[in-house]
Amino acid sequence: MYIFNDKSFPSAMSFLEKTGIIGLYTTFVYVVSRVIRSLTANNHRRIMFEDLPFVDRVLKLCNDIYLVRETQEYRLEEDLYGKLIFLYRSPETLIKWTRFKEDISEDASSSQLSQSGINDNQNNKD
Repeated sequence: MYIFNDKSFPSAMSFLEKTGIIGLYTTFVYVVSRVIRSLTANNHRRIMFEDLPFVDRVLKLCNDIYLVRETQEYRLEEDLYGKLIFLYRSPETLIKWTRFKEDISEDASSSQLSQSGINDNQNNKD
């Protein structure tokens, strides 16, 4: 029985012969780090849209746009679409629209109290 051993790598694996194990390890670590970075990069830009607490009002607006389009009321659709675009361009308005109902009622009562306090103070000064 005769066995012939060829001591050279096949042509498809020739890059291993040139780079060695350190080059292969470095390439692997670099590729893995780039994949992890691409998954986690720019999360600060998406947080505003992904972590909203109560999106039912925005979803209702989207459904209204869909229904208006189905009934072919294009002027109303354009108005509702403009409102949706305004929401996404204004982070403050988007936050107000996506608050829980309890938060909205608390803010309304506190603003009414502060307004009445301002009016009382103005009346006391006069």
